[in-house]
Amino acid sequence: MTVELFASFLSGFGRKVYRVAEGKVFQIPAGRAHAHGNIDLLYPVSGEIWVAYTDAKGQVCKQRLEPGKAYTIPPNVPHQVEIRGGILETLFPTTVYTKTIPMRYLEGGFF
Repeated sequence: MTVELFASFLSGFGRKVYRVAEGKVFQIPAGRAHAHGNIDLLYPVSGEIWVAYTDAKGQVCKQRLEPGKAYTIPPNVPHQVEIRGGILETLFPTTVYTKTIPMRYLEGGFF
């Protein structure tokens, strides 16, 4: 598994590309869900990529992400991503690196 960090083409956003070998599984974050006060933009490139999140009723929903489509995780929504072999590109506000957006982790994971 490799993670590459790039300057983004969008001002104020950072970009990460996750590459997970076929037959391997990688969770973001590993073993537990999280929430933060910023949006996440997800762009699956290839492979089997899933996102799990809580809906308005607090139920955990799981959705397979289709390569070539764009997905947004709204601020403060507990979520977790699982890459089951494939490539996922993510964009996020660079304020995440300055620690001005608090991150909270949940007790357990969604996968």
